[in-house]
Amino acid sequence: MYSSTGYHLLGMVIEAVTGSRYEPYLDTALLQPLRMHDSTFAFTTQTGAMADPRLAMGHFENGVAQPALPVHLRPATQFATTAADMGRLAQFLMGDGAIDGAPFVAPELLAALGGAHDTDAARAGLGVGHGLALATRDRHQVIGDCHPGTMVGFQAMLCLYPAERKAFFVAANADVEAADYDKLNKSLIAALQLVRTAGPVSAAPPLLVLAQWNGVYVPAWNAVASLAWVDTVFNAVDVRWDGTQLHLAPMQGKPSSLRSAGGMLFQRGDRIAPSHVLFVSDGEHMLSDGLRTYRQMPLTKMLWLWGSAVLGILGLMVVLLRATWLLSRGRLGSTSTLAAPLASVLMLFAPLPFFFTQSFLQLGDLTIASGLLALATCTLPLGMAYGLVRLFMRGGLIRRPVLDCAAMLAVIQWTVVLAAWGMLPFVLWR
Repeated sequence: MYSSTGYHLLGMVIEAVTGSRYEPYLDTALLQPLRMHDSTFAFTTQTGAMADPRLAMGHFENGVAQPALPVHLRPATQFATTAADMGRLAQFLMGDGAIDGAPFVAPELLAALGGAHDTDAARAGLGVGHGLALATRDRHQVIGDCHPGTMVGFQAMLCLYPAERKAFFVAANADVEAADYDKLNKSLIAALQLVRTAGPVSAAPPLLVLAQWNGVYVPAWNAVASLAWVDTVFNAVDVRWDGTQLHLAPMQGKPSSLRSAGGMLFQRGDRIAPSHVLFVSDGEHMLSDGLRTYRQMPLTKMLWLWGSAVLGILGLMVVLLRATWLLSRGRLGSTSTLAAPLASVLMLFAPLPFFFTQSFLQLGDLTIASGLLALATCTLPLGMAYGLVRLFMRGGLIRRPVLDCAAMLAVIQWTVVLAAWGMLPFVLWR
């Protein structure tokens, strides 16, 4: 299955075997035979002494220019090409693996690049999903093998339709969050005049009783392991079977309803083939669309995670408001029980101006902003714990407001949960 880390490891293998950097090796051993003479795996940028004037400038929102930047994950992201060269690549990928009649890539290996292979979803009968490099996608009433690309300042898409010997490649030198890049794909699909054939949809009922599949589902795997808590708490999907349709209600995104496509397969209304599948893996109920897989999470655990977050946020607000009110009345001295908790909450705001003044490309670096954030998230539970100690040293709940104690305990329990999920201290540069 496709993985950026896998390509990084592959680059390391190539370098270990050849004794040279993978960039010149692939330029010679791969691009030259494919006659992709205007492409390179070597780092290419638009500025500086080694700039290539043919390379388009990347852009962000409001037309802000952004030249290409070197990255550590070279094999997975570092490739410069042209539309003509990508056309040559598309022709080769839809062929039999030969160049000028001579074998170059074994046909069975070439076929494994696209299509869903050896995943739980594929074994459960779902035909869409990731292969080794290309994902079989059902979009705009046609099914093709595609691969999107995103790099600083750029967005791209390659789609192949081997049965009709047609393909498209599109690249935009703008990386804009609100842009609808799928409009480009839709327009190109229309221009190719691909055959729109409705896929077979079985009216057979699901093989199993689906009531047991109702519940909350969370991402089974996380793109960034250190952000698993965020994925779990904020990317959950509520799944409900009403006897005729499977309803999906994600916390982020639009709800959708799927009709039965036979067995444990289901189909969205805008798809021509089954789009989702339910299956069991290691005893857990799973839901997959071939690209993303979710696992069922016990409602009690989700309620605990959501409740913990809500209580923690409310605790922060109570400490902030109570301490500010006391300060405005001149009743919050340096020895007050809420002095240290207030300072630890205010510390959370300290990194904000530095984040706003630095490039978002520095989010993964150790900067003043990220350093202050790590320090602030360390300070928060310590400040709350110190406030509790001082509260009980001064007579505890008999002489001090119960609200202050409850607020500090609420924050502490949340920090314990975050620490258990690897979110505290919040370190961006690891």
